[in-house]
Amino acid sequence: MSGMSDPRNPVLICQLSGVCIFIAAFFLPSCGLGPGSSLPGYICAAVALTSTPQFLVHSNPGDRFNELLAVLSGWVNPLVLLYLLASLWKRLTKLRLFPAAATLLCLAASGIFFLDERAHSSAPLSPLVGYYLWVAGTLLILAPEWLRWRRKSAVSCA
Repeated sequence: MSGMSDPRNPVLICQLSGVCIFIAAFFLPSCGLGPGSSLPGYICAAVALTSTPQFLVHSNPGDRFNELLAVLSGWVNPLVLLYLLASLWKRLTKLRLFPAAATLLCLAASGIFFLDERAHSSAPLSPLVGYYLWVAGTLLILAPEWLRWRRKSAVSCA
């Protein structure tokens, strides 16, 4: 069978494209702090992920919702890595659904975080190009899972 007609090829291309975009996003400005000031994606990721212990131990009651959104957004990267690792073994197909679904939930929390910031903060953080590429890369990585699920749903309905 030639490589072009191999049905797994589009999945591989989609996921590899997603991984490249996902990685590139870490080095681009991802979070605007104000006019002319921004943070690259890897700093945003580190701050969001390392805020988990602080959220669990010391949380400001007034900002609890916003802090939860920030913590959830910090878990996207480890969940994507877990998903990619689970993708290496065919027998982990069902297990892979957990990190995929959790990643989508955390991505939604990330978007809500920026909307909440814009609505309730005097100096809101704003998403920049790196953030949008990070989301796009993540969705490209997860897209084959959705396509597999749709294909199974179509077969089971027939």
